[in-house]
Order: sequence, then C-alpha cells, then structure tokens
Amino acid sequence: MAAPEPSIAVRANWGFWVGEDVLLVSELSDDASFQLQAALAQNILKAIDQSSSNSFRVQWPVFNNPLAPGGDRKTLISVVKGQLESHAGKHVILLGVLMPLAAEDRETMIQELWGRVVVDAPGSLAALSTDPVAKRALWDMLKPLFAHR
Repeated sequence: MAAPEPSIAVRANWGFWVGEDVLLVSELSDDASFQLQAALAQNILKAIDQSSSNSFRVQWPVFNNPLAPGGDRKTLISVVKGQLESHAGKHVILLGVLMPLAAEDRETMIQELWGRVVVDAPGSLAALSTDPVAKRALWDMLKPLFAHR
C-alpha cells in the first residue's frame, strides 16, 4: 500500500467547546491535562460572555493509522461536519488547529471544515496556559469582536 500524499494525511486531536454564539476549537496536547485545557477554554468563553453548553473531542485518525480505510481527510471532514451540523452559524475561534499543514493546504482545510473563522490563533490551549504573551495576543484578537456583549 502506498503512503498517502502529505496533503491527504491529516492528524487531529481537537477539543470543541460550544457557546451560545461561538464554537471554540483547539488542538489538544497530551503534555497538559485535559482538565487544564478545558478550564482554559471555559474561561475564554466566559471572558467573551459565552457559557459552554456542550463540549466534545475528535481524534483522527481513529485507529492512529492514516493508511487504514476511512482514515483519510475526506472522512475526517465528513465526521467533523456531522458533529457540527447543529452548530452552524456560530462564530468559530481556532487555537493551534492544523498548524503542521502548509499554509495553502491549511487554509483549504479550514474553509472546508468551518468556512469563515473569526479568530485563528497559532497557539493551542496548552500553549496559551504557559505563554502570557500569546494569551494577551488572543485577548487582543477577541476583544474587538466581542466587546459589544
């Protein structure tokens, strides 16, 4: 079996937190506890006057092998879109999502998954938890978008 093209193989370990008007998506780190990352996500949503009604996680590929049937990008997009059907129209905030992809490839994938994104920050929740400069930069991106609340 041939190795998948780099543009096809995608890995994801994402946490999703759903607010009234916002969908916060972050790359999750195995180096930080999930509870720490979830608490920070909740705090970010509270800071923009959103309470989280739901959260879930997507890990891809399911069998940790992109060569296994169904471990491809097309199936990932289908799975994520299925999870997000009831959250259409929410403002999307991405934290450290799909950063290993080349810029053009990443932009295409973001467009396919979420369409318009209001904030696309390079640091994940785990990275933000240890970097006050990145945390401030995120707040500077969020503040003008949600100050009217």
